Amino acid sequence: MGSHLADGSQLFSNQTPESSEHTGLAGIADGVEKAGASLWKDVYEHRAAIEIVAGTAAAGALALYAGREQVGRMLAGGAKDVLLVEDTPFMGKAMKSALEQNGERVTWVTGFKSANPLTATTLNGDDLVLNPRNFKVALVDGELKGSYLQGEHVVNALHKAGVTSIGTSTVSTINEAMLANGAEIAAQKGTVIGALANNQLDLAAAVRTPGTAQKGLDALAVKLKGPEGKPLRRQADAILQKFMNEDPG
Repeated sequence: MGSHLADGSQLFSNQTPESSEHTGLAGIADGVEKAGASLWKDVYEHRAAIEIVAGTAAAGALALYAGREQVGRMLAGGAKDVLLVEDTPFMGKAMKSALEQNGERVTWVTGFKSANPLTATTLNGDDLVLNPRNFKVALVDGELKGSYLQGEHVVNALHKAGVTSIGTSTVSTINEAMLANGAEIAAQKGTVIGALANNQLDLAAAVRTPGTAQKGLDALAVKLKGPEGKPLRRQADAILQKFMNEDPG
């Protein structure tokens, strides 16, 4: 997302359009499809890894009958980390801090260079090749400045690899695009940071029952706008302000 926010409280008011640097889905479809195909290929060529999880008989059945996404989710069952995709430094730091306070282990990246292999960019500009199987869930910003892949492409690649994604744009239409391309859940960024700052987003439960998690975030979005949401907004504002002060530019 852009750095146009004057203060954290704006996240809880009306949405603000962001500058768009969309790359068409058609332009990267082949790379995303290859990423998904590589995972499926692993089921055949590295059967031992599957057998550890499912047992020998189940591994054979999976290879014959299961779809790519089901196999990917099975492999991701033991994953522990959270992938955070956010290009704005103060917001990334705030979300990472809130996640870690909630006991999560976080890998934070600011953009992506390719889908196959899944190669991200860190805040320092370094390339980082990611193994989707390491992540139980991903929080993905919709518009990533300077990134070859945008949020809708990222969630599409992660979905093919069996990773649950939560879209976190400040723009409703971009969240809708991410939902259409593989994200299981999406909410305004203000709602997400409000949920994280107040430990009201159970990520493990979100993976198991994304529909329930979506309803919870929708209800929280309404609450944050009213008087009863004031303590929750205050908590979220505090963590945002802390990191905005560290990154005034």
